[in-house]
Amino acid sequence: PVGALRSMPKKLRVCARVRPELAEEAACEGAERLRTSEHTIEWAGKQYGFDRVYEPSARTDELFDTDLAPHVARVIEGFDCVVFAYGQTGSGKTYTTVGDMANFKYRGIVPRVLADM
Repeated sequence: PVGALRSMPKKLRVCARVRPELAEEAACEGAERLRTSEHTIEWAGKQYGFDRVYEPSARTDELFDTDLAPHVARVIEGFDCVVFAYGQTGSGKTYTTVGDMANFKYRGIVPRVLADM
């Protein structure tokens, strides 16, 4: 319903998805490890806050259902919505946005949004 859409909070949400450690990272003894909670990432003595942090074990469908699916209806109603993927090379941006197109279960957020529309 349009009334429900208008009552949705209009704010920027910043979420982080932490990829699993690579084998060479895990093999580094004494290296600083990321620590995560539902809303924070801690590394090298600094803490960074987010609206939501997705652990390395989080699936793309969980991310989509929690933070993106509610906005698909808003897009259909004509509202703007932007998903911005940012990170260094190898951090998982393509995996999160596109996923594995050969395996329906592991598709990314873009194919999920298109299927929802």
